[in-house]
Amino acid sequence: MGKGFEEVCRILLHELSLQNKFSDQFQDIHKYFATRKAEKASEIDIIAPGLNQQVLLIGECEWHEKPPDKKAIRETHEKYQRFRGELHKKYVNKFKRTEVALFSRRKVTDETIMNLTDELRYIHLVALSTLEKWVEMPLNPSTKLL
Repeated sequence: MGKGFEEVCRILLHELSLQNKFSDQFQDIHKYFATRKAEKASEIDIIAPGLNQQVLLIGECEWHEKPPDKKAIRETHEKYQRFRGELHKKYVNKFKRTEVALFSRRKVTDETIMNLTDELRYIHLVALSTLEKWVEMPLNPSTKLL
């Protein structure tokens, strides 16, 4: 289900951004592969440049039975940190800020959220159940994935 869930997250990110659920709108949503072959984590599930060139959104999609814990959220943060230099070179001066999102099958528990350090509180935590509630209309047929 992992690859299928990534595709669902990309489509829904586009739809949610059209509903102003994020700080910019996203249309060119795709996977990003590292240019360095030795990179331990060689891909990012979602990279989405904002249409208004305000935000570059980076996202990870986790399809697990258990809700994401602090470790999973930290790993998302660390993955962004590993790619940060490469992404900034590619998108330098195009975006005012970068946002990070973790899309998950299960909702992060309140206890986990309360125990996050300040450096992790900036990550958007989006559960499948939340995505289902946000999408109140049929998906736009013009949504395309790369």
